[in-house]
Amino acid sequence: MKGHIYEKCMVLFVLILFFSLIGSPIISSSKEIDNTLFINKNRFKDKDVDTKIEKLLRLCHVPSLSVSIVSNNTTVLRKGYGFYDIKNKKTVENDTIYPIGSVTKLITATAIMQLVENESYDLDLDDDVSKYLGFNLKNPNFPDVNITLRMLLAHQSSLSEPFFSFCIYFSFFGYSYSWLKEYLLENGSFYNPHAWNNYAPGEDVYYSSVGIELLGFIIERLTGLTYNQYCKKYILEPLEMDNSSFYLSDFKIENIAKPYTFFIFKYIELPHIQSKTFAMGGLKSTPSDLSHFLIAYTNQGVYNNKRVLKKETIDEMFTIQYPKSYVGGTFRFGLGWYFWEEDGEKYCAHGGLHPGYRAELRLRLSDNTGIIYFWNQCHIVLHFIRSPFFERYFYKEIHDLLFEKADEIIV
Repeated sequence: MKGHIYEKCMVLFVLILFFSLIGSPIISSSKEIDNTLFINKNRFKDKDVDTKIEKLLRLCHVPSLSVSIVSNNTTVLRKGYGFYDIKNKKTVENDTIYPIGSVTKLITATAIMQLVENESYDLDLDDDVSKYLGFNLKNPNFPDVNITLRMLLAHQSSLSEPFFSFCIYFSFFGYSYSWLKEYLLENGSFYNPHAWNNYAPGEDVYYSSVGIELLGFIIERLTGLTYNQYCKKYILEPLEMDNSSFYLSDFKIENIAKPYTFFIFKYIELPHIQSKTFAMGGLKSTPSDLSHFLIAYTNQGVYNNKRVLKKETIDEMFTIQYPKSYVGGTFRFGLGWYFWEEDGEKYCAHGGLHPGYRAELRLRLSDNTGIIYFWNQCHIVLHFIRSPFFERYFYKEIHDLLFEKADEIIV
């Protein structure tokens, strides 16, 4: 019976996606939003960064981009490009809301490290997480090897991620943390053996959102608060992230950027989805709000005279935990953050994906200059075949342009 769950979930997910697209408006490309499909080799000859960004959005079929740039522990730029609502031609404002997907994992990592700092919780990064979960969590292939908080934060726990079953169980059907036990344990009602890799915890890296959800469960069990309540009280409110929440219902719907995909020369408006996987990717926010979060990290744990973490804690989070473990031969993980080198510079960052949206937060470590950018388009088909154009090209160009913009402002 259990062996067929994965296949059934795959079929059901495809059906849900199909009917959500069929029921959504299809919007023609307007000249103001999109006027070309192909790369022009001479596309960026002009010197003005804003003009280059606007051309890139048209080129890559991105309706809107919302940006903040941080330097010297200050937000030095807030800016929007394009339309977050194509039909009504609504331009991006500072309070335009975007779901930020897995960038939320940095919020979760911050919450866990706050609990590690708080001696009353007696929380240690190298403890067996079973101590805090209330059930014995082990990779069934390696039942004698403990899984630790450090492993979960650095994606070194040996947890895998069967995409379709995870989405069905935890995103669409009344997700609750109690389902994690049923999903991960061999005797669980929804156990999926593909949720585990065939190597021991600590031996290799595998990016696992399931592991971050376990951290959300631990936050709830230790504090007696819901994950949302804890994050609001100890992170969002101290950092004055007033336009951030885990619930769509907390916002005026007209202030939320509409989600789109671009497919067969058309923008397809997707439905808003209330994510129920809060710890791994549930936050809705603005680049302006998230700049407060980033400033806390560049300013040794303090934003506007309010401390959310100790300097020593941030130093530990910015330390690569398993130096031999690379993701795709490029990225390595600290605690929550991932790190890489490019053109002689070192960066740490996290990205996010939500249906119809993408988000990025990146920090250049040489001068603590950060860029935050959200946009409301996700190529559903191309994302899963990892198109080098829409993935690598867009990220690379926007990365370079925004850091170029930051350098202009700083100088």
